[in-house]
Amino acid sequence: MNTEDLLKERGRAITRTAIVGAAANAVMSVFKIAIGYSANSQALVADGIHSLSDLASDAMVLVVIRIARDEADDEHPYGHARFETVATLILGLLLLLVAGGIVVDAGERILDPETLARPGFLALSGAAV
Repeated sequence: MNTEDLLKERGRAITRTAIVGAAANAVMSVFKIAIGYSANSQALVADGIHSLSDLASDAMVLVVIRIARDEADDEHPYGHARFETVATLILGLLLLLVAGGIVVDAGERILDPETLARPGFLALSGAAV
């Protein structure tokens, strides 16, 4: 198998993985956020938001993999593969922003203990699923 065929197969494998990941993250984020709100579970809502950010990263991977496999042109004489590196940096920043939001929200809740909810069996069941 030559290099071009290997790159095409790599692109197809990444695309399949991103589509399966996106479907799983979509289902998990809706489930976790819905159960988290219903059960007053901040942790489950935060985990659902994290799954939502993973869904955004899956979408970005699908876009970037199409750009990265383009041939070299006048503006990009070495090809477009470096777009994957740029996307990785953007995804890292996105995850830092999500984590920062979760930390701020958790900090506010810790400073005001009366606002802390006491999740029950529904939250535990949702987390187990």
